[in-house]
Amino acid sequence: MKDPQEAAQQARTEVAQAEARIAGGDRGVTAEALHRLRDRFRHASLAAQGVQAKAEQERQQARLEGLGQVGAEVDRLVSDDTAGTIREALRAAADAVAQVRALAAAHDGRVADLRAAAADLDVEPMAPGGPRHTSALVAVDRESAIVHKDQKVVSVRQQVEQALGLVLGGDVEAAVAEVRPVAALRVAERPERLLRGRGGALVPLYRDPNTHQLALLRSGDLVELGQGDIDRWLRGELS
Repeated sequence: MKDPQEAAQQARTEVAQAEARIAGGDRGVTAEALHRLRDRFRHASLAAQGVQAKAEQERQQARLEGLGQVGAEVDRLVSDDTAGTIREALRAAADAVAQVRALAAAHDGRVADLRAAAADLDVEPMAPGGPRHTSALVAVDRESAIVHKDQKVVSVRQQVEQALGLVLGGDVEAAVAEVRPVAALRVAERPERLLRGRGGALVPLYRDPNTHQLALLRSGDLVELGQGDIDRWLRGELS
């Protein structure tokens, strides 16, 4: 079946051609033939308009049906009580955050208590090589850590707050990795040489002495100590 728009266009073209022939003096186109062409054109135009009207009606019907479905989904959202569900989830999240902070506070409290107990028992400062045997291999490190042997336990409040921020950003794995209450103790590397100045200050060297130090060694302003002295320095027995 020919498209109504194409049929109307073809009929319009045929009428225009017939009128042009008449205007040019062609007697072969009769008035009756021209009327038939015009009637055909009007019929084709009406048919095309009818198709357009039907298509528009169907489009409007589909539009209303689609909007009706949108409205039904809106009503479903209203009945779902999304706000109430989100509020409950927020309360659960707040409870979880409070639990995490409480656990961190309990851990930090134990660290603080142990640091205070060590201080009451006159714990000695950390030696370059780690905790001293004369303090049962216990030491306090900086302001928030306590050490035993080669393990250091630190406060985690700041770590936990950083981790909570990462959780809110969606990076749970990074948040989990952020909290490190226990770490292996980093101790001073054994120096290659240990020098003592005239004032008694100890100077550990981890590479060959520079030109200035060589000059001081030659003048006697620096004195190189032995390997046994390095061992004693690492243990905190030489100062």
